Order: sequence, then structure tokens, then C-alpha cells
Amino acid sequence: MVVIFLIVLLVFGVRVGASGQSISIPHSLPAKQQLGLDPRKSITQYVHEAWQTKDGLPQNSAQSIAQTPDGYLWFTTQEGLVRFDGARFTVFDKNNSAMPENLIQSVVTDPAGVLWIATRGSGIVRLQNGHFTTFTAKDGLSSIFTPENGKGLAVSVDSALWIATVGGGVNRLKDGRVTVYSTEQGLSNNQVNTLFLGNDSTLWIGTAKGLNVLNIRTGSVRSYTSKDGLVNEYVQAITQDAEGALWVGTLNGLQRLKNDVWTTYTGKNVLTGNNINALLFDKAGMLWIGTFSAGLCRLTNGVF
Repeated sequence: MVVIFLIVLLVFGVRVGASGQSISIPHSLPAKQQLGLDPRKSITQYVHEAWQTKDGLPQNSAQSIAQTPDGYLWFTTQEGLVRFDGARFTVFDKNNSAMPENLIQSVVTDPAGVLWIATRGSGIVRLQNGHFTTFTAKDGLSSIFTPENGKGLAVSVDSALWIATVGGGVNRLKDGRVTVYSTEQGLSNNQVNTLFLGNDSTLWIGTAKGLNVLNIRTGSVRSYTSKDGLVNEYVQAITQDAEGALWVGTLNGLQRLKNDVWTTYTGKNVLTGNNINALLFDKAGMLWIGTFSAGLCRLTNGVF
């Protein structure tokens, strides 16, 4: 189960009709990305809001967060895929859509704006132009896609799909060929929980024993553990802000890495829970934070 913090106000270009179809309306996005967090402020100088099942979530969890070009935010839960338009939640599950199951592990948007969804045990789902398409072993999907895999997904600019696996490190799928990055290539652990493509040619990898950064061009790997300042080595979520600072969610707090200096945020006066599952800076510069067992939250620029 997960809580999520959001920063600033959303600007969405679509609304959802009663039928669930998207209806385009005039809209505008910021001319340039705004910083979601003022680096001069303490994180306690932001206002927190929360959403839970009583507000429309199918359950108080969010395993992963993504945003599509139309402005929608998408959350994965154990009770289906959830879309948020800034005002209400729309749930897509096996009963009301072509989703093959309800337990969704991760979601990512590719460069073309297509949504890729990893289920717990029913393969990978593509959501494109309103249509769900499921890929399983029957469709030629690699055997790396087991129920234990797909906890994290990332798509690079070359349209390669990167998959976090449990025990098999990171797998890169491109043109039907799988390349494996594991402890043999320098990862700190082969249990990979989350992936994040940085602002340059880097892939950030959260494992059960530390944070790793893979240089996609050279194949070199650097690791960060508790010896380097991680508050907890079990890394579950990663994102990056407009200034290039890395935000890392662990089992025991949220951390910010800037110029090799770690800043740690824990405690109820800062977060509603320290077990961080999901992180995302959206197009308006807002930070969404998913924490274990406390629903959906929004952190708005301002003071208490």
C-alpha cells in the first residue's frame, strides 16, 4: 500500500466523460518546466494533502507512477490500473477493461507516449490509442517475463525496454535480443526493485542492497550503499528533478542526492510514512511520493 505526495497544481488537457472516453479540451502547459521543490526551502515548508480509498482509490497503494503526454497521471495498484485527471480517479481492471488481471506492478511511458504496464503474472500490457494489448509467452515474449519480474520498467530513447527482475539483475530487451546486467557487470545485488532513466545516458537501478547507476554508453556501473550515505539500502523508487538532483525512496525514508551530498527526509512531520514505494516529478514539476499503507498524498508549494 502506498501514499503519494504531489507538488504544485496540475494542468491537464483532457477530461473523462461518463463513458470513460477521453474528450479533448483546449489547454496549455507551462512554457518551461517549473521546479517542483524550491531548493532554498526545507521540505517541511510544503502543504500535505491526502487521498485514500474513500476518495476513489481502489486501495491505499501505488506501486508505480507515470504520466502520459495528455497530462494524465497513472498509478499501479493491487486492484487495477488507476488514472488521475487532477480531480477524480478512473480504475481499469479485469472487470471493466481488457486488463488481464488486477495486480499491477509497474507502469512506464515510452518516447511515443505509449503506456507499458507490467502485471504480476499475466505478461506486459500496452495501452495505445485507448486500446489494451497483452503480450505473454504465447506471443513470443521472452521467458524473463515471469510473475517475479517486471517490478520496474524503463524505456530508453532507442525504444529499448529495460526490465527489473528478481534475481536476474536488469534485462534490456531490444529487437528481440536480451542483454543482462547483473552482479557480474558490477551491480550491488541481482534483486532489482526499480529503474529510472536519468537526464543523460544513465540508468539508475534500485536494488535490495543499494543504489546503482549504469552508464548506458560505456556499460560502467557505480554503486551507493549505506557506507556512501544511503539511509537504507533497500531502494524502491527513484526520480530526478529539473535541477538534476536525484530523489530516492527506501524502506526507511526519502533522500535527495545533489553533488554527491545526501539529504534525508523521515518522520511524520515530513512524510506520512517512511516506506517509500513510488516517486515521480510530473510535467508541471510536481513531486508525487508513494509511501506504504497510507493512501495518496499531495505536497503543495507553500508553508504549513
